[in-house]
Amino acid sequence: MRAKTLNVLLMVAFLAAAPLCDAGAEGCCIGIRGNVDYDAFQEIDIADLVYLVDYMFSGGPEPPCYDEADMDGSGGIIDVADLIYLVHYMFTGGPEPVACPPDVIEDVMVPLTIGNWWSYEVTEFNQSGTIVDEYDTTATISGDTLIGDSTWFFLEGEIGGLSGIVTNMDNGTWSFLPDSTPSEALVLKYPATVGDAYPYYDVTVHIDAIDAPVTVPAGTFSCYYYRLTAPIVGTVGKIWAEPNVGIVKAEMYDLYIFTVYLKTRAELLSYGLVVQ
Repeated sequence: MRAKTLNVLLMVAFLAAAPLCDAGAEGCCIGIRGNVDYDAFQEIDIADLVYLVDYMFSGGPEPPCYDEADMDGSGGIIDVADLIYLVHYMFTGGPEPVACPPDVIEDVMVPLTIGNWWSYEVTEFNQSGTIVDEYDTTATISGDTLIGDSTWFFLEGEIGGLSGIVTNMDNGTWSFLPDSTPSEALVLKYPATVGDAYPYYDVTVHIDAIDAPVTVPAGTFSCYYYRLTAPIVGTVGKIWAEPNVGIVKAEMYDLYIFTVYLKTRAELLSYGLVVQ
């Protein structure tokens, strides 16, 4: 083992003058660095060492995730120091590779990245308050499109009344309804202040709280509480959403004769978010 290690280090010294490799991709690193070939098992083994040597000195393919090959976490380049670091870790009891950068999630109300999903437990009621149906449903960000100069996302399924084509702007999450006037409207204002109110097509959205504790099957969340009202009718919807998670709970109301009743309740069961 010592002879093998020495041979590798001698090779590194001999080739130290070789061109360095630029490292630019971020956000794909998991745990500690070193999974250079980016295999699904997230293991650091001889295949990673061979991959790195091949890339640096033989014109082999670049690492799928540059951060995984930046062993010392210096940033900018993958160089001989990274190779020596990996050799020492694997063969001479050297220190663990530097931890990957922390996950970064955009500060939004509803994270909109292709692949994000939310699963809900839905309960439907009749006008007397009796449960008439219960089922689970999942909403997924399935793709995107360019509308004007902005990227909008396709939301398959429904998240508490939110569906179709949506995007995030500086003041919150918007929806796009091509047959409506205007076609674009703010759904969930964020950030916001308690007491804020704004129109959303035929209803008015009120911000009643920004730190309301809500417990659902997925856990307990600190939520913005949005209340939707319509003229004469009153409250027609309630939405609780946690920033950077999305809609946690939603209630939709309907009118029966002269009485408004709870028609549908959706509560978050689980969710999966792709890190940017």
